[in-house]
Amino acid sequence: MVHETLKKVGEDIEKLSFNTAISQMMICTNAFTQVDVVPLGEFTRFLTVLNPFAPHLAEEIHARLGGATMLSAQTWPAYDPAALIRSEIEFIIQVNGKLRDRLMLAADAGEEAAKAAAFESAKVKEHTDGKTIRKIIFVPGKLLNIVAG
Repeated sequence: MVHETLKKVGEDIEKLSFNTAISQMMICTNAFTQVDVVPLGEFTRFLTVLNPFAPHLAEEIHARLGGATMLSAQTWPAYDPAALIRSEIEFIIQVNGKLRDRLMLAADAGEEAAKAAAFESAKVKEHTDGKTIRKIIFVPGKLLNIVAG
């Protein structure tokens, strides 16, 4: 997530798309709160890209974490393209066009794998049990929409 943030924020600053850069940093912050331990090096990289938007806060946190130099004096961190490759992605599962579940599946999961996982989901079963499956719309790497009636 940190490398995605480094890439996105760097590109967004160049395009002057500050709102989307801030949004990506919020996504990264939320990811930090969901893990037990955040590696110091990864968090320091995050603080470096946060620094142009919230310099006082970023510098204060960096100093409390034992940072010897100012973040503003450091070079912009480079992202690792290999770290951007995901083995799992989130599939959106819809029933009749409404979001019913989100499932983590292999990045190269095909329609059959997505259907199998979706029909095992309790949230999907709740909305499809006893109904005829009329159509299944599959968008690779994104979503599966089950039309039931």
